[in-house]
Amino acid sequence: MGYKPKEALPKTKWPFPPEHHSRRREWVAGYDAIAPEFSSCRFLERLGSDSVHPDAKAVRALHDRLCQSDTLLPLA
Repeated sequence: MGYKPKEALPKTKWPFPPEHHSRRREWVAGYDAIAPEFSSCRFLERLGSDSVHPDAKAVRALHDRLCQSDTLLPLA
């Protein structure tokens, strides 16, 4: 995506300590501003059975929508 924030996040472990929360929110806001222009994965092929549990089907649909896997957007 080429996301280059003005200020990098501090090198720390999750969860971020309270003193870094505002920088984390700024980083996420910048990322969220450009992320819709990209897909994070692409469907390539289906292997195995076509039988899918309804709960798994719902999770897959959510994943595909959030990743924009059915678009022609550039990959992140």
